[in-house]
This record gives sequence, structure tokens and C-alpha cells, in this order.
Amino acid sequence: MHRSSLTGIVGIFACLVALFVCDTAQARPIEVDAGHWRLELQGVDVIDPSGSDGDFYVSGSVEYEMPTALDHLNFGLRAYPLFVYGGDDNTYAVAAGFTLRCYQHAVTRDGFYAEIGSGPIWLSRELEGNSSRVNFLSELGLGYKFPDKPWSLSLKYQHISNAGLSDNNKGVNAISFGVGYTF
Repeated sequence: MHRSSLTGIVGIFACLVALFVCDTAQARPIEVDAGHWRLELQGVDVIDPSGSDGDFYVSGSVEYEMPTALDHLNFGLRAYPLFVYGGDDNTYAVAAGFTLRCYQHAVTRDGFYAEIGSGPIWLSRELEGNSSRVNFLSELGLGYKFPDKPWSLSLKYQHISNAGLSDNNKGVNAISFGVGYTF
């Protein structure tokens, strides 16, 4: 299956899940003070079929997540101070961006959730087939936040590329498993 087809299928699936989870959303004012912090550690396996087999990366993120005008939908500002891409040579990176997360339970912000996120990422060296150290990290995922507990688990599809801003733009596609802690 071609990479863009897989991305489209994953995107459609995530949108359908988000619509299902958010179908009872009610409007209310934005409550920035009602936000919370979220830490997440991810192990990521590169699934690129064109020769990056065995590549992996680990990342750690910190995010401030706050409710939006829709009950189930939260907006987050996320930073990745820890990002190590292992392969032939280790590559270090930092990233920042945003997330939108739609929870099953609006008030308690727990249960199943769907999320989407994106932002620029700076790499310590160019990835193979990519002629830029500035790229973009895009994520699409599903997760579960345990009720009455600060822990969550997530499964995400991730894509890193320079969005065609440089001559060579071989992207990296990956699947991640994350463990989060909310406080």
C-alpha cells in the first residue's frame, strides 16, 4: 500500500472516531485555568517500507492541555525536550507544537480519546533521504485515560518530513506506544 493511501485511511479512521466520541459536545466558554499538565514517554518503531527497518526513536513530551468551547475537545501546547532517533547514527531533536484531543467523558477528561497533533521539529542531522534539519512532526492517535488515575496509554501514527520545503523529502512513518501522566 502506498504511504499516502495509508495516511488517508488512518486520517479517515481517526476523524470517524473523533466524531463518534464528540457527538454530544456542548458549547461553553474556554477555561484556561481549568487546564492541566501532561507528561508522556513514547517508544516509536519506524514502519517505513523503503529501507529504514530497525530504526526506532524515543521521545518525551510535556504539554499544557486546556478545555475548548466544546465540552469533549481539549487544546494542548506540547514540547518535546527529549527526542532521540536511533538507527545507524543517533539523531537528537527538539520539537514544539499543538494537539487537539477529544475525550469520551467531557467533565472528567478520561476514557477513550482521539488526538491529532503537529509542529516543527529540529534535528541534529539530516535524516537519510531528507535534505533538511528542520522538519514537521505530525501525529494521529487513539488513547485511554484511566478514570480517577493520572495515567494514560496511547497508540499513534507519526510522520516526520520537511513538507516539500527542501529538495529531498523522504518522510519517516512510525507507530508509537506512549505512557502518559497527568497532573
